[in-house]
Amino acid sequence: MKLIIVVTIIFGLLVGYLQFNPSYKLSIEAKYYYTIGEYEIAYQIAEKSLRIREYNTMALHIKTRSGATLEVISFNLEAREFLAKIKVIISKTEIGRNDKLRTKMMSDVIISKYYNLKFPMVEDEKIQNLALKFFRKFQKINKQVINSLK
Repeated sequence: MKLIIVVTIIFGLLVGYLQFNPSYKLSIEAKYYYTIGEYEIAYQIAEKSLRIREYNTMALHIKTRSGATLEVISFNLEAREFLAKIKVIISKTEIGRNDKLRTKMMSDVIISKYYNLKFPMVEDEKIQNLALKFFRKFQKINKQVINSLK
C-alpha cells in the first residue's frame, strides 16, 4: 500500500513538473513528431524548447537527429533534381563536351555532399537507403562521364 502511494506521488510530481515546465512539455511533443516522421515539425518544436531551456537534453537530441535527417532528405531531393537534369542532357541526340562537364559537375556535387551527411544520427533507414542509391548512381554517372572525356 505504501509503495502505491509513493509511486502515485512520484508520478504526480513528474506530471506536475512537466505541466509547469514548458520546455520539457515541448520536448515531449517534439519527440512525438520525430517518432511519426514529421522531422521539420520536430526540429522546430525542439528548437523552441531549447530557447526556453537551453540545457534540455531531450530537445537537443531531437533537434540534432531531426536536423541530420532533414539534411539527408534535402540531399535526396537535390539528387533527384540533378538526375532529372542529367536525363534531359542525355536525351539529346548529340552530347557535347560542355554537357559532359556539366553532368560531371552535378555528379561531383552530389558525391561530395553524400560524404558530409551525418548518417549515424539518422534513424530512418528508408531515407538512408535512398541516399545510398543516389550516391551509387552518381558515382556510376561520374565514372562514365570521365571515361567519355578521355
